[in-house]
Amino acid sequence: MAAEEQASSTPHDGRTREELLGENEMLRRRIADLEAAQSQCAVIRRAALLGSSRTDSQGCSCYLQEMAETIRDVFWVFDWRTQKVVYASPAYEEIWGRSIRDLYDRYEEWGQSVHPDDRQAATESFARAVETGGGEPREYRIVRPDGQVRWISDRAYAVRDADGTVTHITGLAEDITERKRAEEEVRTSQTRLRAAMESLPFDFFMLDRDERYVMINSVCREDWGIRVGQRPEEACPDEGTLALWKDNNRRALSGEVVTGEVEMAPQGRAGYYYNVISPIRDGDEIRGILGVHIDITALKRAEAALRESETKFRNLAEQSPNMIFINYRGRVVYVNARCEECMGYTKQEFYARDFDFLRLAAPEHRDRVMENFRRHMSGQEVPPVEYTFCTRQGQRIDAILGTKLITYDGEPAILGIVTDITDRKRVEAALRESEEKFRNLAEQSPNMIFINQGGRITYVNARCEECMGYTKQEFYARDFDFLRLVAPEYRDLMRENYGRHLSGEEVPEVEYALCTRDGRRIEALLATKLIQYQGEPAILGTVTDITALKQAEESLQQAKEDLEQRVRERTAELEAEVEWRHRVEVELRESEERYRTLVENSGHAIAAINEVGEYLFANQTSADYFSLDPQEMVGRTIWEFFPKDVADEHMEHVRSVIRSGVGSTRTTPSQIGGQLRWFSATVEPLGADGKIGAAMVIARDVTDLAVAKKQLEEYREQMTRADRLASLGTMSAMVAHELTQPLTVLRLSIQNALEAIKSGSSASAVKEDLENSVEEVATMTGIVERFRGFARASSPSRQFDVNLPAIAAHMVEVTAEAAQRARVSVSLEGLDALPPFTARAKDIEQVFFALLMNAIQAADGATDRTIVVRGQTRDGEIELLFEDTCGGLDPDHIDKIFEPFFTTKGKTGGTGLGLCVVEHILDRYQAKIQVQNRPGQGVTFRVTLPLSASSSL
Repeated sequence: MAAEEQASSTPHDGRTREELLGENEMLRRRIADLEAAQSQCAVIRRAALLGSSRTDSQGCSCYLQEMAETIRDVFWVFDWRTQKVVYASPAYEEIWGRSIRDLYDRYEEWGQSVHPDDRQAATESFARAVETGGGEPREYRIVRPDGQVRWISDRAYAVRDADGTVTHITGLAEDITERKRAEEEVRTSQTRLRAAMESLPFDFFMLDRDERYVMINSVCREDWGIRVGQRPEEACPDEGTLALWKDNNRRALSGEVVTGEVEMAPQGRAGYYYNVISPIRDGDEIRGILGVHIDITALKRAEAALRESETKFRNLAEQSPNMIFINYRGRVVYVNARCEECMGYTKQEFYARDFDFLRLAAPEHRDRVMENFRRHMSGQEVPPVEYTFCTRQGQRIDAILGTKLITYDGEPAILGIVTDITDRKRVEAALRESEEKFRNLAEQSPNMIFINQGGRITYVNARCEECMGYTKQEFYARDFDFLRLVAPEYRDLMRENYGRHLSGEEVPEVEYALCTRDGRRIEALLATKLIQYQGEPAILGTVTDITALKQAEESLQQAKEDLEQRVRERTAELEAEVEWRHRVEVELRESEERYRTLVENSGHAIAAINEVGEYLFANQTSADYFSLDPQEMVGRTIWEFFPKDVADEHMEHVRSVIRSGVGSTRTTPSQIGGQLRWFSATVEPLGADGKIGAAMVIARDVTDLAVAKKQLEEYREQMTRADRLASLGTMSAMVAHELTQPLTVLRLSIQNALEAIKSGSSASAVKEDLENSVEEVATMTGIVERFRGFARASSPSRQFDVNLPAIAAHMVEVTAEAAQRARVSVSLEGLDALPPFTARAKDIEQVFFALLMNAIQAADGATDRTIVVRGQTRDGEIELLFEDTCGGLDPDHIDKIFEPFFTTKGKTGGTGLGLCVVEHILDRYQAKIQVQNRPGQGVTFRVTLPLSASSSL
């Protein structure tokens, strides 16, 4: 506070009117005493001057003694000329605690009793009494012999003789220690009051009866610019606020305590205040006004914010998909609508006093619920816990309960949020099951399958170990570089595709080469897909070994000329068929070339479609199909461009992607302009902020590829039929050879019977010849029956459970004559225990026939040979072993035996299609064939048929 404000606010040193009146009365009494003492001093002085007798002095002393005893203060007389104290009243010893006699003997006794800090000032003021005549009060401290410090108020008067010379100094000393202590306490109290007033964070002020400010704190001064001595109308420019102040002051001066909330604007800042205006009373008299303005703007705003927060909380809670509740003192005092919906209780039931919230928890979790409740009530934080809840209908809900200790109605309460994870748990179980299915499928797959996450291999199937020569532990090692598996010329391409995948792009299939641990090179086709694996992006790769296919393609051109020559040498019909095959092959290559040219020189059709089938975007390629501009397609529906059934099928694909959020690729036919075309359509979800509302369709016209694949399959079927025809030719020769002898016997028997009839021989001779003829006919019938069903075609699409032992036995019968001529014995072992295999019976017959005839034709006929066909079931597969001792293969031929038209039989041999057709047939059923050569001894063909596979036809 400024000095002016301090002085004005305490005009009477902080003392009340009663205190000032009392002090005034006391001073009047002291002045009267002093005047009496001065009169006595004058008497003494006159007595001394006149030389009065001792008797008079004693009388005067008695008089003074009586007066001194009636005065509680110290009356003293000091002889200025002798510099001695000649009189001090008895109160000196009581106040100073010293002997009066010592004071008479040594004037210095008084000086030594004064406090060192006050000694100089007290001595100087004593000397000034001589100059001024005295009378002014002086205050100083004395130190008693016991160490006690006391405050003295002393007035000294100079006594002069007739010449005006100072002869004596007389005075009256008062012990004001208690008053000083009281004043000090008052000053301390005032200091504390002012400090407290200044520390108040709100306006504090006092006005007198004239409504002038006599005391204000700094907050009041800063808010309103008020100064001590001003009136309200001088400090408040706002008429509305001034009117309020004047009314409050009027009411307070009339004795009323005015309180209430008001709206004011100090310094132009509008706000809310709580006013207390109270009268200052002195008994029954009102002497002024005491007032405070407490700024409650923040409180009001906080209350409004609290109400708004409460509204937001309730709106949020009521709209929340989670259950939200408040538990206060063990009672449920709030639940949202989700709690009612999920738990089956109404809010009134939840809020009932006798509602036990523990009934909502499964029995096995109630102890944990109570323990966490006690921990919360003791002030501890409890992390989210997984519980099982029981609904009113007895249904169990798996959930995560997150709780927070809050203040509710000024006391601790628990806010709980219950997240239903029943579906998530179900999804997790399904995910585990899906993971198990994936691993089972991957481990049974004939292709190599791997997962690359963050540049590291995190999963490989058994096929990877088998083909690449590394163990799973080596694949999974942190320092394993997956690029070492890739041939050097393809590594840059792999790095580029890996980067594209990480940026979210889809990468098409790519043809590349792998390097195994032992240095072998594998030609392969790599298909990759960006997936989520253990919550993070990863790349799922499927590697298909196409080494054999590449070798077949490389040798196809070389084998073409040999095929034409061999077919011409065998039959004119076969030559014509080979000619036709040649044309098909040329057309296939031309078609494939046209397809490649089309793919390389034209873009894909790209469009964005929403869930109601409207085109949001279409590129030029898409519009070209309908002879439109791309903008003309936007806003129109898919049903305007495709037949209804085709459009419905396309939209089902699009909506499934929008619903699942997972892209997919399908190859489907479409009617465009009345023409059927095939498209490979990739559909990816489109959306923002997690909301998917459309899909991007990338369609690639694969009509030529579909036709080419169909032609290739027809070509393979023709190869199979050609081999069957060639086999029929072989069997025809076998049938002719076997029928020669019985036909000869039949002819002779019939001739004998005719001769006997002509010659008139006995009927018994004719009968015998005819019976012989019948027996030979039966023999020929049996021979024909053995071969009759082999050339019969079966349905190309129907499959049945094939009896492998029966087919094997039948093919042994069919090849029996050829085996006998080649001195080869055929036996079957373990086939009776084999389960049925689902396939076309003619396919399996051709496999058995080709492998048996391959071995029989390899025998030289000079020595006895054997063929043993064994069967067993192992690891979910049927294993067939065709083991012969017919001399084996040349090691240089072992890699070529499955190539089309390759044969070791020379010009008199087969077509070279047998083993190629066998491999093609087995590929239909996901079966495999392997060869083990024993040069100079024999060959073993191992055929494995998967029991879980179904035909691809």
